[in-house]
Amino acid sequence: MFSVSISRPKELDFLEYFAEMENNGGIMKKIKCEFPQDNILRLHKKTEHEGKNIKCDQCGKRFTVIQKLDLHISIVHEGQKDFKCQICFKIFSTKNTLNQHITTMHDEEEKSDTIKIQPKGRVALLEGCVQSGLFSRVNRATERLLRINGYEVVTVTEQGCCGALHAHGGATDSARRLAIANLKAFDPNHFDFIATNSAGCGLALKEYSHLLEQDSKYSKIACAFSDKVRDISELLTMSDGPQVGGAIPLRVTYDAACHLCHGQGLFREPKALLKAIPNLEIVDLPGEEECCGGAGIYGITHGDLGVSIGEDKVSTIMETGADLVTTANPGCIMQIGAGLILAGASVKVQHPIELLDESYRRAGYYAE
Repeated sequence: MFSVSISRPKELDFLEYFAEMENNGGIMKKIKCEFPQDNILRLHKKTEHEGKNIKCDQCGKRFTVIQKLDLHISIVHEGQKDFKCQICFKIFSTKNTLNQHITTMHDEEEKSDTIKIQPKGRVALLEGCVQSGLFSRVNRATERLLRINGYEVVTVTEQGCCGALHAHGGATDSARRLAIANLKAFDPNHFDFIATNSAGCGLALKEYSHLLEQDSKYSKIACAFSDKVRDISELLTMSDGPQVGGAIPLRVTYDAACHLCHGQGLFREPKALLKAIPNLEIVDLPGEEECCGGAGIYGITHGDLGVSIGEDKVSTIMETGADLVTTANPGCIMQIGAGLILAGASVKVQHPIELLDESYRRAGYYAE
C-alpha cells in the first residue's frame, strides 16, 4: 500500500516521505510529508500512515489508537467544537488547530494576550498530608502540568487533611470535622475544579456529599464541592488530551490503584497520560486492578495479610520485565516500593505525573 521514498534535497534541509493513502471515496492518492529530522519523520510515518487498524464505522477512516477514533467521531460526526479564538472568536474543533490558527493569524502580542485570558479552567490543588510531607515533588509537578495544559492554578492556604484515613478507621466524626474545614477553605464558587493526585484523597473528597448528607448546614455545600473534584488524569485528558512531551525510552508497567479504578471509575485516563510520552514502552500488568495490600490503613491494621498481598503484586510486577512501575496513589507507591526493595528488585516506583513531568522537561516546555 505504501510507496516510500526518503531523500534530502541539497537545496532544502528536510526529509520527504511519500505515501499512497486511500481517501474516504476509496481512491488512492499520493501525499508528501516533510520533516527536518529523520527520527521525527519516522515517528510520523509510524503513527500516521502505518498500523491503522482501528476503523471508523461511519466513514471508514482508520486510526492507530482508539483515542484518535473517539476524537474523530466527536469532531467529524458529532460536530463538537469547543475551542474558540478569543481574538477573532472563530471556533475550532481541537486545541491543536486553534493553536495553529493563533500562530499563523495573530501577532506575538495578541498571542500573549490570548494565552492569558483563555485558561481551560481555574483549578485549586489539594496538597494533602502524605503528599505534602513525602511527595511534594508530585504536587509541584501537578501544578506544572496543569499550567502547560492550559489551566490556571490557584493556591489554597487554609486546607487540611481530607479525612480519608479517619473514615477508613471508623472515626467518622473526625472525618466530618476535617471535611467541613476543607469546605471552608475551598469555596467552590471560586474554582472550576478541585484537583487531586492521590487516588484515596480524591475519592474521599468526591464522597463529602455522602459523608455530610445529614448535616443541614453543610450538605448542599458538600455536594457543590464534590461535583468539582477531579483527579489530575481527568483534567489532563479533557478535550483532546494532554500535550505530548519528549521521549523517554523506558519499559513501564501500570498498577491501577483501587481507589482510582474501583472507587472513582478511572481506568483509561491515567494510562492516557503515559501514552503522551513518546518512546515509552507500556507493558500490561496482569491483575493490575487487584489490591497491592496497602489499602489505606489496612496494611497497618492487618500487617501479615497486607504483606502477603503485596508480595503477590511485587512478584507480578517483576515478571513483566519493566524498569519502572507507575501508580497514582501515595500509599500504593510506598507499599509497592517497600515490597520491591525487600525483594531485592531494581524496579523503581513513580506516580504517572512524575513521568509526564519529566517528559515535558525533555520537550523543553519549562524555562530553565
